[in-house]
Amino acid sequence: MKVILISSLIALSFNASAAVTIHEAVSFSNSSDKGVVAESTEIVNARGRNMPLDVALEQIAPMMQISFTNPNLKDMGINWRADTEHFTNVLSRISRQYPIDFVVNESAETIYVDVDKGQCTAHRELKLNEMANAWHELNISDQPILPPVLSVQADLAGYLYRYC
Repeated sequence: MKVILISSLIALSFNASAAVTIHEAVSFSNSSDKGVVAESTEIVNARGRNMPLDVALEQIAPMMQISFTNPNLKDMGINWRADTEHFTNVLSRISRQYPIDFVVNESAETIYVDVDKGQCTAHRELKLNEMANAWHELNISDQPILPPVLSVQADLAGYLYRYC
């Protein structure tokens, strides 16, 4: 009886293990053969000190055409640094440091440059309102500083305050 029981357990274990398939481990590394790879002209590894904006943009994005909406910005001196970064990351950092707006049209291979007018998109305003409401509900008094508050007339009852 014990022999039959042991042989049936061994047979069951062989059948059970036969159904298991072992797959090779999946790699999530950023190897060059997978996904979208940035071209070498899109990667920036340089820096500039008190460099005119038009010269800096030619070094940052040599494959793009630069269009200045406000021509006076061409001579504005900027300091910038990039350590093997994509050119859009460098542009976004410059736009945070200086009052400049960059709009990248990749299909037209053009970068439009203008003075930052502090536009407030509906999405940005919604997110800032959500943050302020969450802080208020949690009684957080030491809140991060939001952009300057601009009053905008909403209706006859009063004003609606915007965060950007």
